[in-house]
Parts: sequence; C-alpha cells; structure tokens
Amino acid sequence: MFPTCLTKEIEKKAERELGETAEVRDLELKQIREWITQQPFLSQTPGDLLLLNYLRGCRFDQAKAREKLSHYFTRRAHVRDIYLSRDPEKAELDDVLSRGIISLAMSEDTEMIILRWEHCDVKKVPLLNVLKLGFMLFDVFVHESPTFMAVGHTVLIDCQNLPFGYIKQFSPSLLKELEYIMFKAYPTRIKGVHIVNPGTVMGIMVSMFKPFLPENIKSRIKIYTNGGTGDILKHIPSHVLPQEYGGRGESIDTLKEQGKY
Repeated sequence: MFPTCLTKEIEKKAERELGETAEVRDLELKQIREWITQQPFLSQTPGDLLLLNYLRGCRFDQAKAREKLSHYFTRRAHVRDIYLSRDPEKAELDDVLSRGIISLAMSEDTEMIILRWEHCDVKKVPLLNVLKLGFMLFDVFVHESPTFMAVGHTVLIDCQNLPFGYIKQFSPSLLKELEYIMFKAYPTRIKGVHIVNPGTVMGIMVSMFKPFLPENIKSRIKIYTNGGTGDILKHIPSHVLPQEYGGRGESIDTLKEQGKY
C-alpha cells in the first residue's frame, strides 16, 4: 500500500526535525519494548514499526509515547462505535471509498489524506462511517508505513457540497471523544490542514473543533476562499497535489480507484 521507503533524504529530515539517528532509534526502541512487556493491558507485543511511529510522533519522548500507547490500547474498548465492525469490504464502508470521500495522495516524500464531501448523502453515509474508515486508514499508516511519522502528514479538505446534516451528528460527547482519540491516543505530525471551497457548514465545524485543537495545529490550518487554492503549492508539492487543485499529481478519480485496493 505504501510506495514510500526510508531514503537517505528522509533519514536526514528525521534527524533534523526529530533528532533521530540509528543510535537514538535503537536505544529508544529497546527501552519502549522493555516497558511494553510489563504492561498488563497487552496480550502480545506490538511490532517495532508501530512503536517507532509512536516514538517519532512524540519526538522520541519516552514518557509521551508510553502515555499515548496506553491510551491507544485501553481506550479502544470504550469507543465501540468507531472500533467495532471494521471490515472495509462491508457495504457501508465500501460506499465511503466508492464515493471518494477519503483518499490518499502519496510520494516518496509526502503523505496526504484527502477528504472530499462532494458526493456525500447524509441519509446514506452517516458521519460515523466516515470517521470509522478514517481511523482505520490511520491505523494502517501507524502499523505499516515506514515514513508516515518521519515525513509528517498533510490533510486536504474539500468542503464542496458538505451536508449541513452532519453538524447534527456531532454531539458534544462525540467531539470530546474525537479530541481524546486524535491527540491523546495517536501519534500525530500534522504539517498542514488545507481547507478549500469552505462554506457556512465548514465554518460552523471549524468553530466547533477549534476549542479542542492544540495551538500548533490551529496555526497550521489554511482556508482558501472564493473557490481558489491560493498559494497551496507553497505547502504541497505539485507532483502530489491532484490536478483538480492545480497540481500535477494523480486525478481524484485515479486516487479513488487506488483507494479501493
């Protein structure tokens, strides 16, 4: 699924931004493996790549990585709506992929998650199914991608035709749970959140989410108005940005088809 590998350039980037070297990586992995074996909430030891992605997402801060891992493995049992029935071939989840609501654009140095609401039908695609598939993809990244936390990740949100009905599905308890999962249970290295075609609905959603967002994430949100994409190419490489947004990357239709596999 992942075309990326840990190239010399990415290793240099990880050293520059995270302080990662081969020696640091080996030492920190050894320490967190030893800690993992003493935790009663685990029946088996997670793979090294998952542990390394947590360490990278926490800039090799052992205490933070351990805290997030504890939340990750214990909280899942309490968020049953998101973590149960996660077969991507189930009709309701396959529908999310088929509509192109979530897709990935990737190169050897950039990993971008794209959310497009253009073909949403709030009556046929509950918000919970979109969230469930999103967290499934994030799980795949942290378990299988050798570069996800080394290069960081970018999010592109296209709000064209975003249904107003989704606002009603964001209960206060769901918002609080999402904040907990996203920022306390998962490693994150969000480089930027780019919102195009915003409207009234997205404005309301941003207002709802902002109180829960860390300050560093708030500062990385860019909103492009009047149907344009402004200086988006300063933040997303042209060879990754889909053609629909002024880049030279794969079209949205191509990315949608790739996402099915």
